[in-house]
This record gives sequence, C-alpha cells and structure tokens, in this order.
Amino acid sequence: MAVVMRDRHGRWLKGSTPNPGGRPKEIAEVRELARQHTEEAISVLVEIMLDPEAKHAARVAAANALLDRGWGRPQQALEVTQQDAGLRIVISEKVAAALEAGGSGSLPRNGERTFAED
Repeated sequence: MAVVMRDRHGRWLKGSTPNPGGRPKEIAEVRELARQHTEEAISVLVEIMLDPEAKHAARVAAANALLDRGWGRPQQALEVTQQDAGLRIVISEKVAAALEAGGSGSLPRNGERTFAED
C-alpha cells in the first residue's frame, strides 16, 4: 500500500492521491446500467407518489427520491472554527448520527457534536 502524503492542513500534496488506481471500472458499468432505467424508475416513483392507496411512508419516500434527483439533496450545515488548542466542528444532528458509528467525540448541550483534534 502506498503512503499518501498530506500537508499540515490535511490537503493532498501535489501528485499524491488516496486512490492511485483510480475509480474501479465496475462502478462506472453499474452506474451506466442503472441510468438506462432512469425514465422507468421515475415513472414508478411518480406512480407510487400519486397512488392514494399506497402507504404514506412509500409516498413520502417516492416524493423525496424525485425531489433529490430533480433538485439535489438539501445541504447539511457545517461550521468549522479554530478554538484555543483544538478544532471545533459543529454539525447537524443528522450528520452526527451518521458519524456516530465511526466518530469520536461527545454530544454536549444544545445538540452540537464536538470532535477533538488528534
């Protein structure tokens, strides 16, 4: 495994990459196969969304999927500030929950999650 070099700010140095082999070819092939069914998938989502007999959760999921693909997903709030000896990152609860499995830190008052700089 190659050593990946970063500068003191954590940015990749010129000529260094975390994936020297590039993106696997299989991913592009799967993406292309999925894109061949875009119109049909959109039609199914619209059908579910408009079906008054469908469960509410299915209708909401279909509507969200359509909105995400048409307009993009909503941006997540992220605030980074430098404090005394450490780095303070404030993120939304949704992002904090996603990081819970692999993140380290604490959940202080008012729902902010603070990660300590190593």
